Amino acid sequence: MPQLRLIPVDARHKRVPWLFSIDEVSARLSSADGQAVAFFLHEMADHRIILPSFWESIEHLGIVADTGEPIWFLPEKESLAKIRAYLHWTLGIQGDEPTRKLRRKAKSSFFWGISCLLLGLLVLVFGNLEGIIHHLALAVCVFGVLELARSAMRLKKIKEIRQVQTFIANDQE
Repeated sequence: MPQLRLIPVDARHKRVPWLFSIDEVSARLSSADGQAVAFFLHEMADHRIILPSFWESIEHLGIVADTGEPIWFLPEKESLAKIRAYLHWTLGIQGDEPTRKLRRKAKSSFFWGISCLLLGLLVLVFGNLEGIIHHLALAVCVFGVLELARSAMRLKKIKEIRQVQTFIANDQE
């Protein structure tokens, strides 16, 4: 059973490592004193684990406790890599539906990104603008670039999930 030690950032928890363990059907988070704080099936992992995110201004690794409250941990590189791999695996074992949803979101981000970028560039190039309108056009361009980056990240995640699915399929043969 894989286990990770996670260091809480909250001063109430005294930075004593907690234990995140994974078994055949579920994952469990136990506090430093051995109390079960979170238990969830693999299918729920994507909703119970919060990865650090530039897009959502999330600095730490979070795991949603059974009470619904997120518990925040230091985002150590090794732990994040293992949890990210675990999340890809949990999505991979669920079949094609998670990747279809991600692909739809990636397409949406791509089209919004292209549209905003083109609109912003058209306004900047052909609209003889000054002041706040010029700044708004720049902001629309920046938003477009960020949406294109978000689309690329989602496509990368789909590729990683597909690799996990291929590995699982080959392992079962």
